Amino acid sequence: MERIRSNTVQLKVHVENDHLIMHGSPNESAGCVLRGVLDVHVKEAIKVKSIHLRFSGRMVITWTEPIGNGHERLFHDDRTLINHTWEFLPKSDKLHTLEAGTFTYEFELPLPGDLPETTHVASFYLVQYRLKGTLERARFLPNNTVRRTIHVSRQLLPLTPEFMEAVSIANRWTNKLDYEISVPTKMHSLGDKIPVSIKVTPLTDQLRIRHLSCTFKEYMICRASSGWFGGHSRAQGRVVYFVRDDQFGRDNSNDNNNEGHDIVWNKTLIVPVPSTNSQVQCDVQNDAVRIRHKLKFVISIENPDGHVSELRAALPIQICALHSTGLPSYEETWRTLPYDPTMMVTLLHLRAAAANAEEQQDADQLLELPTGFQQRRNNPRRRSWRDRASWIFLGNNSNTSGGDDEHQDDSDDPLTAIAATTSGICSTDLPSYSPTDPAGCSSSLSRYRHSCFIPDTAAVSRPSMPRLPTYDELLCASR
Repeated sequence: MERIRSNTVQLKVHVENDHLIMHGSPNESAGCVLRGVLDVHVKEAIKVKSIHLRFSGRMVITWTEPIGNGHERLFHDDRTLINHTWEFLPKSDKLHTLEAGTFTYEFELPLPGDLPETTHVASFYLVQYRLKGTLERARFLPNNTVRRTIHVSRQLLPLTPEFMEAVSIANRWTNKLDYEISVPTKMHSLGDKIPVSIKVTPLTDQLRIRHLSCTFKEYMICRASSGWFGGHSRAQGRVVYFVRDDQFGRDNSNDNNNEGHDIVWNKTLIVPVPSTNSQVQCDVQNDAVRIRHKLKFVISIENPDGHVSELRAALPIQICALHSTGLPSYEETWRTLPYDPTMMVTLLHLRAAAANAEEQQDADQLLELPTGFQQRRNNPRRRSWRDRASWIFLGNNSNTSGGDDEHQDDSDDPLTAIAATTSGICSTDLPSYSPTDPAGCSSSLSRYRHSCFIPDTAAVSRPSMPRLPTYDELLCASR
């Protein structure tokens, strides 16, 4: 029973990106690629039946319909969108023995472009994708599992008019004032800050603004297709952000012009877009559901006779996964490298190795790091292991041999020590890239070949890796 209680096995899933993006409509999208590694860390020898990883996608639709006498009937429609399983260690007549160490298994799956986006409309509609890794133990022993959610979004193709054009609304309200509300672009991504310019020009004297309010709202509509919802669409909405200004029209008037027709009230509101998909969802448009967003404005006006009026206006915006026109900046063009799935999988192996090392109680003693690493730890500008792994692939562009170069001697590099002391990991040569010598290996990168490690193929069974780049990387590589 002590072995059952002890945590002898740990499973982790490391993916290239847990937010996958489909470019274009379902009819024109080429899809995307789910790629990663399953990390199995065994502290002591155990016997297992199998090791497998499953990727599944589900669509769940629920609704109620009245049946009389105040009662309702619950309807439930559960559909499987995609289901794929990788058998890393298949079942056999005999149990498999795993010695103490770390075993990593690579996986890759091209996803079709017509999959619906990850969407959640409370009580009505749910689309979700999930990875589940399972290590099946012997009889009477609990299985070890790990789960990871994959978010799928859809993005308009680059250079569409929605990415470029500004959005504005201007009008004259009951011959009392002119107003203009504008945003620089209609498309915004998660984490953005939307600058909203508001300009109000009163046309009559003694017109006073009581307050200005702005509401960032999300609308969700479930369509009555395929016999769902009893033939009637269901709608929901929620407020993402709200702001109110009681000083608008009082402290920002044009003091140089006192005549009523020359007064202009200006203000720029900053509306933040939440950075998580749970707080705001991207725009969705398909046969089952539609999600859209609006900025709604209310200007409360006190007329000269004392009664209060309200000016209401709405500005549509779109929330997308990426806010990019598809054109890289001039300074970033030299950083572009051809996408190589082997390099990306190796980086995932390094991430798994570093994550395992970070869980040790005393990493300095276990890894026996040299004194040079202790000096780097005290340096506040020390690179993280992610930056170090990225530098391994990019190489050192400096051709000078003198001076203070922190990359010339990596014998005390923490990432190399982490990978070298991880059980079940061995060195391998990696393809390199050089702008001047594409076919050969650059001198600045050759000495770091043995800093990248992948599992020993003799100790770990891994499926072959088809070299399929993601769709967005294909766009960058083709230009």
